[in-house]
Amino acid sequence: MGASVREIIAQLRYQPTPKLYLNAQLMMYKQGTDVNGRNYGSNIFLSYNTRARNDNLFVGSERAGNCTFIDIHAAYEILENMFIDASATQRNYKLDGGAAQNVFFFNLGVRANLARRSILL
Repeated sequence: MGASVREIIAQLRYQPTPKLYLNAQLMMYKQGTDVNGRNYGSNIFLSYNTRARNDNLFVGSERAGNCTFIDIHAAYEILENMFIDASATQRNYKLDGGAAQNVFFFNLGVRANLARRSILL
């Protein structure tokens, strides 16, 4: 994300039964973006010698972007080390004075966690 960013991350894990695993994640961040080709720190690949100024820069000093990211995941162990996974993810991003970008996707799949077996044992 570069510089000029402030973020909050929270994660909650819960296992209501021995075979069901629930996980929720929340990330919120505010990021100052570069404006009119001036370097305010959002691009980590630009030289810090080209920054717009050195003093009185705060997160979002110029054009701020606000993002909320929510991910909810559930896994059920159908066999030992074999899981059915489902997750839903929502991302909302809005620049000051700009249009909002909203993304939602849903995943469903089968996952196998197979431990490495040693041929010596």
